[in-house]
Amino acid sequence: MADALRLEIVNLGSKCFQNSEGPFLPTKNRSMTKAWFKRRLGNGRGEEVTRSWLVYSPSKKSAICICCLLFPRSANPSSLEQESGFKKWKLPDRISLHENAKNHRECFTMWKETEANLVENRGVIDAALQTAMETEKKNWRDILTQVLHCIKFLATQNLALRGHRES
Repeated sequence: MADALRLEIVNLGSKCFQNSEGPFLPTKNRSMTKAWFKRRLGNGRGEEVTRSWLVYSPSKKSAICICCLLFPRSANPSSLEQESGFKKWKLPDRISLHENAKNHRECFTMWKETEANLVENRGVIDAALQTAMETEKKNWRDILTQVLHCIKFLATQNLALRGHRES
């Protein structure tokens, strides 16, 4: 996924993609429910927290983990981490298993850090680093331009690129 698209999605937030109110289209007479977008905290008070990372795709009739899709880290991604998404509606415990997985927590952290950087107008890359990268890019572009001018000159003069034969 292109960085510009990734940053735009992070900037918009998951709320506009979430589709937590449905409608949830059935697959094999089963479908996702609104309850899956919330989880109870284990603090004994029964507080509910919204799973901001969970997104429902009506076109694919599946649930997707937006942060794992934006910042992939796993060599063997679960169905929630893939574009095709999670469709096994008989296994809602897989959502909790995914939520507690190390890869998901790392992706979620990267997502929230990127979001915080964008909110604070720091951008994703430090300004000094960005300037250094642009300078390096310009330098190599100038070198390439000079090499191309030399090749063009040699071609118009019908000269060899490497030496010549006297015999």
